[in-house]
Amino acid sequence: MTAKLFGNAKYSTRNKMKKMKRNFPPLSIHHFFWLVMLSSSILVSGSGAESPHSRGEPSHRLQAFTNFLSSPPTIAEVTFARVLPMRPMAFPDARSAEKWARRQKAQAQTAGGFTNLFEGLWQTNAFLLRELPLSAATNAATFRGAYFAGRYQDLMWAIEDKHVTFSSLPSDGDNAPDDSVHPILPLVQACEGVLAEALTLGAAGVRVGSFTWSGLAFRAQTHGGEALQGRLYVGRDGAPARMEYTLPGNSDATIVSYSYTSDSASLDIPLPDSFSRRANGSQSAAVRYILRSLQTTSTNLPRAAFLPDRFLRADDTLILYTNKTLLTFQNGKWAPVPTALQQAGDSNRYRMLRWVLFVVVILPLPVLAWRAVARRMAQRKSKETNK
Repeated sequence: MTAKLFGNAKYSTRNKMKKMKRNFPPLSIHHFFWLVMLSSSILVSGSGAESPHSRGEPSHRLQAFTNFLSSPPTIAEVTFARVLPMRPMAFPDARSAEKWARRQKAQAQTAGGFTNLFEGLWQTNAFLLRELPLSAATNAATFRGAYFAGRYQDLMWAIEDKHVTFSSLPSDGDNAPDDSVHPILPLVQACEGVLAEALTLGAAGVRVGSFTWSGLAFRAQTHGGEALQGRLYVGRDGAPARMEYTLPGNSDATIVSYSYTSDSASLDIPLPDSFSRRANGSQSAAVRYILRSLQTTSTNLPRAAFLPDRFLRADDTLILYTNKTLLTFQNGKWAPVPTALQQAGDSNRYRMLRWVLFVVVILPLPVLAWRAVARRMAQRKSKETNK
């Protein structure tokens, strides 16, 4: 009985094994290969979703790079850091060296250089750039650094301490604009240059949106309209690795190196978030840029976005240069203020008036005093003679 039972059990188990083989045949090498490929693709796609830069293929990065330089969209907001290399300095005395050391310590130092943090907006007819505080404890809304200026079409402005100055761009025929009429022009140009270096991805001196491509070779224009040419080199993965170009009048090429390093950078376009620029053969440290955020839009921003109204304070002095006339806004009214040339003329007139007063009033005093003394002495003598 026991043997019969075990025999029946073995027979039933054997029948079940045969049925399983018929219903589930063993995997072939072909099926196994496709199963491994499917699982690996799922793993790669899952890991790539964590980084904003890994969403694009290297070829997409190259296309995004060239498109951005040749035809940049409206920049609704860009935040970037600029790290300037430290340079050795000679000081005439120990006091000057100590003063420089205190100033150096007050500024944040990153990777052996001085760091500036900027926020900007840009479109073809306008820009705005302001410096942000490096410390999170400082209120960014009220902070005013050395770089704070903007332009909308022909109207430019700059904020320096408590002075908010407005002026119009010099005309095309005004090759040497008068500083008394356009006093903020150097600061506005400096701010626009800093923003342009970030938007050209490190290509200093190159106009934004002037790139034309022929494969990896390109032509561009300087801010003065001069033509230049260069070439882009890609890495093994096909993504942009470095750019080389030569500015007119320079013999050494400028090299800009690119890297896609940060997963925290919030960029609407898969651009390199870190790039550094140096002259070919130069032993000095490179200027480095770090893109922290980039937001773009397909439409132009309104005029109010580029004006300083939202940054004004109650104690600010508004200064307006228009038609070579200086106006200042105080106590709710615009009042004319003399320009530097007028002030120089006024000072000359005051100097002449002082000389006239000195000659007419001051110089005759000793003579008048001597005459008064002589008259008094003569009166005394006449009295004595009469006695």
